[in-house]
Amino acid sequence: MIFSEFTSLENKPFWFIMNGLLLTFGGTLCASLGQIIFIANLKRGLPITQTNAFGFIYDGILLAITAFFLKQASTFDLSPTYIWSLGYLTLIGTCLDL
Repeated sequence: MIFSEFTSLENKPFWFIMNGLLLTFGGTLCASLGQIIFIANLKRGLPITQTNAFGFIYDGILLAITAFFLKQASTFDLSPTYIWSLGYLTLIGTCLDL
């Protein structure tokens, strides 16, 4: 982090900082668990692309259920930058397994 980002936290309430830390640790935990599950599936000889596809399906269903209960509308950013980055992550990062 840049020093100016630390100094900008001086005026923030304690819960704001703790919320950010908890989200950071939660994201790290989820990523680590995902890697552990990936290695376990790899050792079992499961195909990578199909396993990723099922993971995306399950995550999409879970996201839709969560959005329904939180009463959040589904939105999609139509800017070219967002669409290109989403396409890159979908094709290069996942489907081609690079």
